[in-house]
Amino acid sequence: MQFIDTLKIPKDDQLRNLRKIEPPEYNALLKLLDHVPSHLVTLQGAEFNQLVRCQSEIENMLRAWAVDDDHTHHRRQFSCASELTHPVLTIGRLMELCPDEATPSVANYFAFIADKDLRENLSVDMNAIDLALANSEWKAATVLAGALSEALLLWRLSQDSLPGLKSALAASSLTKKPDPSKLEWWTLHEYIEVAAMRKIFRDATIEQLRLSKDFRNLIHPGRSQRTGMICNRATALSASAGVLHVSEDLK
Repeated sequence: MQFIDTLKIPKDDQLRNLRKIEPPEYNALLKLLDHVPSHLVTLQGAEFNQLVRCQSEIENMLRAWAVDDDHTHHRRQFSCASELTHPVLTIGRLMELCPDEATPSVANYFAFIADKDLRENLSVDMNAIDLALANSEWKAATVLAGALSEALLLWRLSQDSLPGLKSALAASSLTKKPDPSKLEWWTLHEYIEVAAMRKIFRDATIEQLRLSKDFRNLIHPGRSQRTGMICNRATALSASAGVLHVSEDLK
């Protein structure tokens, strides 16, 4: 952590001591730690316990200073004698073990996809949707979920034969038939209707996708103004439900 480097912790035989002239910096460190998103603190077991103990040591020291009027005590010693380094240096070392950005959740939604790079990219997107929902970021969740549904349908339809796609297109209700040899140019609406004809997904999944297919376009202010629709909790949950239905069916 860059902030810890600015504190200039002494690396001598006084490693366990904290100068009384530095409480503002240590208060700032505690506040910064409080603002680290919980999903980025990936420490477990002894390392997590060590982080909590070091934070508690600093908090206890600062509380002691707050009621100490004896200015002759310019140093107080931390009590966790088992630590070999200053608690702040220990915190810095532990935080370096944590990621700087969110990583895919342990539960892999897309284990059915053999392509490792594609699977990991989709998992990152799914994780971003989960975080957006948790943070009430409705537009981000809505648009990401729509894009992820589109990516999954493209992947699945690319497994089909060209004759099968042509047959499904001919039987579909689409008025304008896209080129079956250029799947990557299709729209989400076209993917959904052809997938429906191919009986790839349950009827409930297709219905959910149809309900949410236009939500991702609300990223464009003009469309939102024309339709009178905005991204909200309902659109975010509906679009996310579509992704989960697709994933469950593809498993």
